[in-house]
Amino acid sequence: MIRFTNFSFTYEGQDQGVSNLNLQLEQGKCLLLCGQSGHGKSTILRVLMGLVPSFYKGKVSGEVLVDGKAPHTLTPEQRAQMVGVVFQDPRSQFFMDTVQDEILFAAENLGMDRSELVKHLQTQTKLLNVEPLLYQKVSDLSSGQRQRVAVAAATILKPKLLLLDEPTANLDQTTIALLVDMLKDLKSLGTTTVISDHRLTDYRSLTDEVAVIQYGKIVLNQDTNSFFSQPKEHFKQFGLRHPNLRKYNILSEVAHQSTNKLIFERVSYLYKSSKKGLESFSAAVDSGKVIAIRGLNGTGKTTMGKVLSGLYKERKGKITFNGSRVKASKRNKMTYFVMQDADYQLYADSVGNELVFGKKVSEKLKQKAYKAMDAFGIMHLKDRHPSSLSGGEKQRVIIAAAFVSDTEIIILDEPTSGLDGDNMLKVAKWARRLADQNKFVFVITHDEDFIEIVCDKVIYL
Repeated sequence: MIRFTNFSFTYEGQDQGVSNLNLQLEQGKCLLLCGQSGHGKSTILRVLMGLVPSFYKGKVSGEVLVDGKAPHTLTPEQRAQMVGVVFQDPRSQFFMDTVQDEILFAAENLGMDRSELVKHLQTQTKLLNVEPLLYQKVSDLSSGQRQRVAVAAATILKPKLLLLDEPTANLDQTTIALLVDMLKDLKSLGTTTVISDHRLTDYRSLTDEVAVIQYGKIVLNQDTNSFFSQPKEHFKQFGLRHPNLRKYNILSEVAHQSTNKLIFERVSYLYKSSKKGLESFSAAVDSGKVIAIRGLNGTGKTTMGKVLSGLYKERKGKITFNGSRVKASKRNKMTYFVMQDADYQLYADSVGNELVFGKKVSEKLKQKAYKAMDAFGIMHLKDRHPSSLSGGEKQRVIIAAAFVSDTEIIILDEPTSGLDGDNMLKVAKWARRLADQNKFVFVITHDEDFIEIVCDKVIYL
């Protein structure tokens, strides 16, 4: 079904890409791509989508075939029928207002016969358990529900190949299990699947092969059982997440007592359309701590962050800082909110400028920005445009910008989504360093490895 033969690609004007790839995957099999952020996983998916070199320009050599055809030579209609794609953030690929319209979007655009269209809709929504969501607004769905809808939309034409880029990044463990079950059902029908992800063990029961990408090359390609039977050093040498990762414990190096306290008193913010959100939330937290905010998808974690940051004004209750009520407008000035979707927070024309964007640039600020870029391993990206980066690289840029800011409250919304083991540990260390500066560090996360390694307190919603 998929065959790479001595394939290489280098992006135009850059020295990054993939080199001398040789890989085969049979029809109906599942391949898991893993490796550190920025090492070529997304490039491989772009090649399979047919976007290289037709959209992403560069130098190409070798051959790639999907079902006997070169993906970049296919028409858009042929690609839509052959390849289904699910991105890390499904919202970036949604076009319609309701779930049913979104699922039918591709089929309607290709002029599918009405009776055939209805038949496909009924089959896919039943198979993927999306029927209860058909008449809901896409904007009202939780992260897990959006992911299910994205899979249904991507497979409405029953493509032979399904590509998924970091599909578990923002999902809780319950929803991840549901997603894996969905993919098993599709696989049983003969769908070939390629998944790029850092959470490896979640896919153990699904995948047939695992390929490790390092510096644009396939450095390891094994069957799933052989791959997971290796000792932890096997994972560690490639910067992957490994079973013993949670044995790291990043403790505070500062012997200080908390000097500031935030108290939430029955704080509520319900959305008018869905009547869901944050309801009667109470908690007391100290500065100098890393606090995890946990809960199932759709329980109000991100809403809590937006209320705390002053983006939303609480409809009920109050938030106090050292005993005095603090209004939303003031909280907004006190807070740096790192959102789930890095693209929404990237404004500058280079990574270096992104870290100092909106600030008066001084020599002290420059040095702080250089220090952050060095710590997060993005110094070599200093002059790159943020939109050209991989998902994991974008995430690191935003977190580095949070460190450069002088705010008292830092909110990280799923900061380790899209990050490999090495970079997750770096984020954990920087979260601890921020807390050691007596800041409040709130981390909205499903990442159990991260919580075990660095968080001082867990608040459940």
